[in-house]
Amino acid sequence: MLETCANQAIGLQAMALQASPRMLALASHGDQATELPLLWNLCSTLADLGYSVLVLDATHSESAQGPGLEQLIDGASAARDRLDPSVPWTILPAAIGLKRLCQASATGHASLRDLTGLSQSCSVMILYASASTLVSLLPHSGVTPLLVVAGGKRALVSAYQALKLLLLNGGLRPSIACMLESVESDRLESDLAFHRNLQDCSMTFLGYQLESVSLGDDPADESSAAALRALALRLVESGLPLEQYDRATPWVKQPSTAYQGGSH
Repeated sequence: MLETCANQAIGLQAMALQASPRMLALASHGDQATELPLLWNLCSTLADLGYSVLVLDATHSESAQGPGLEQLIDGASAARDRLDPSVPWTILPAAIGLKRLCQASATGHASLRDLTGLSQSCSVMILYASASTLVSLLPHSGVTPLLVVAGGKRALVSAYQALKLLLLNGGLRPSIACMLESVESDRLESDLAFHRNLQDCSMTFLGYQLESVSLGDDPADESSAAALRALALRLVESGLPLEQYDRATPWVKQPSTAYQGGSH
């Protein structure tokens, strides 16, 4: 009899976790011209797959004219009114609110999972934030942050720095989306070479096999659309159920050997 009850409890818990919004992460490393189009396409793809999406955008700050997570934490109706589950996807500015949550261990501020209406407003939540913010919010959570990488040396360096921070300081195992332009073959080969270089650096210096997916810049292209759908589903599968978001988790002290910067 006890075994039956235990099995029923496990089943009910699994159902609750399935109903809980899944938290995904898109790590910003300063290349918004590449990151934002993919974010929008990802939101659109998830909506087409039947998910309602809420993006907490830590690259933009809340204001009286543009209320967001900070106002939601404070219980302002202007922010709650933007949480409409009938809208396929919504983006809320969240820089100040997420910073407050990162600092909340000593003050007892609400966790993301406790905010009124948040869990009812979406089935997928995407945290779009810098690597350092994601390390503070989601260390060792099992979330797989996505890094979006275009061609060029600057993007390669900033993506590698973000990758290293996520992996060594946060215990997070990122993947990358390599954005390829539909251009002449020499440019395409150059972009692919940059992406392979990033994977080689990850394996050589970090001992980490970096998973990647190549996406074209035209979402109307069927092969690109199929790759984007596969990526969206994989991110949802690896997402963290909001019910498992532990208020204590974001402020776990990192080891003294954690990455603080350097040449590799």
